[in-house]
Amino acid sequence: MPDETPAASFPLRHEAAAPDRSDPASERTPRSLLWVLVAVFVVALAMRAVFVSGVAASHDTHSLAHFNGDSADYLHLGFNLAAEERYITGTIRSRIKALVRPPAYPLLIAAIIETVGPDLDGGADVAFQFSEAAAHWPDDRPREFENGRWLKPAMRPAILTLYGIQSLADAALAVITGVLAWRVWRQVWVAGLAGLCLAFSLTGM
Repeated sequence: MPDETPAASFPLRHEAAAPDRSDPASERTPRSLLWVLVAVFVVALAMRAVFVSGVAASHDTHSLAHFNGDSADYLHLGFNLAAEERYITGTIRSRIKALVRPPAYPLLIAAIIETVGPDLDGGADVAFQFSEAAAHWPDDRPREFENGRWLKPAMRPAILTLYGIQSLADAALAVITGVLAWRVWRQVWVAGLAGLCLAFSLTGM
């Protein structure tokens, strides 16, 4: 007579046990993680708010907008979109800027200028001039934003709005960093430490 052995006595695979929802620790971890991420966001945003307000109080509009070396390139492309509804002008410099600078940030600059910036329909003279000392444009120079062009005070609300949006995005990035750290190590304190490292990063301000 053949030996009949129940198939159940030879399991083919091991199934992972479902998490015990009745365990209070399993409920506390997501709740504590949420509070840690909220704290990371608040700290990151507060750091950037203090930095931006301090810089705004001690700098004029032109120097406020030129903290980074690539600011002039992005402003050039943003002004093109806001004033002329095109990404580049006919100059070689403008084409080079478009090749090396991605369009997302210029689109944000253009949207902010259209919303809270000066009205560029009559020309860009309301936003910037040829240099700090010279408002008159030479006849042989294109009327577009380049290094050395001087931003006027009318652009201040747009620049501060841009920095405010960047601060929110940076604070959100710190939270995302914390979430990724928790996904890898499954430790709430590691998530908080990773998020705070980015929150206090000077390069992110």
